[in-house]
Amino acid sequence: MSRTRRAKLGAVVILLAWMGVFACAPPPLPERHALVVGVANYEDPDINDLMVPDDDANSMAACFTEDGYTVVTQIDAAATKDGILAAIAAWDSLPEEAMVLVYFSGHGFRAETASGDDMEYIAPWDTVVSPSVDIATLISSEELLDALESIQSRHRILILDSCFSGGFIPDGSGGVDFAPERFDPASGPPYDYPGYGILSFETMARIAIGSFGSGDRSVIVLSAAGSGESSWEDGTHGIFTAGLLASRTRGDKDGDGFVTTSEAFNYARERVKREWNELYGDIYDDPPGEYRDFLPRMDGGSRDYILFETP
Repeated sequence: MSRTRRAKLGAVVILLAWMGVFACAPPPLPERHALVVGVANYEDPDINDLMVPDDDANSMAACFTEDGYTVVTQIDAAATKDGILAAIAAWDSLPEEAMVLVYFSGHGFRAETASGDDMEYIAPWDTVVSPSVDIATLISSEELLDALESIQSRHRILILDSCFSGGFIPDGSGGVDFAPERFDPASGPPYDYPGYGILSFETMARIAIGSFGSGDRSVIVLSAAGSGESSWEDGTHGIFTAGLLASRTRGDKDGDGFVTTSEAFNYARERVKREWNELYGDIYDDPPGEYRDFLPRMDGGSRDYILFETP
């Protein structure tokens, strides 16, 4: 064998060994923290209680804990407005490369501001609605996004299983809270997330170390419904949350052992369409006087993060 052939063979062996090392040993996941909030039973007796947000929160918290997140769980009376915002503010000491996630299941509100614009809110446990809705006791989309964007971490995810939650997608994010504000099944599938598909190992590695879209400090938002839509629950979980939980074992599109935010979202969205809208979308609910169909939304940024590890 000539020296040239030996050199070429050696280069191939080295290349294959390098590929094998990296294929078997992806970069470690960044430090990850989750605040998981569920409010089923409200302090104000004039707010109708929900069936499953506490179950939603406990199930999501269990998944995140198993996957190595540092988890803070707030259920019912623990989920006050001050408590939620304080838990987010406590992340300010985390390193810039840490990933933080807020999950909320509970009531959502939509109300007109003093300027005449619509604003979306989530309702913590101590929300006041009688004798009239006290907006100051709610957490607005601006307030929650500002709280997340004020901390040092560049990698932030917000997941909302609440009515009108599409209004939390930041303006100018390239989001897909498309017009109309309500899903119209007659118009066909209105949206496909551009980041959904087979991820290369290089892309997966960049996601794992939190460098994908490193210059973007905006919040990735996954919402159960559009800014003008209600979201629904069954006797076990919120319909959207049930899809997210199932995505952990069924949503790994590329088979790499991880479920990213886009993979989880797409699986949950298709499940909502298949197991809710196709069965109940033509049922007219009064009140609130709307059909029961809805469709999850997600902001359209180019970043994607590992949300779950397949068990």
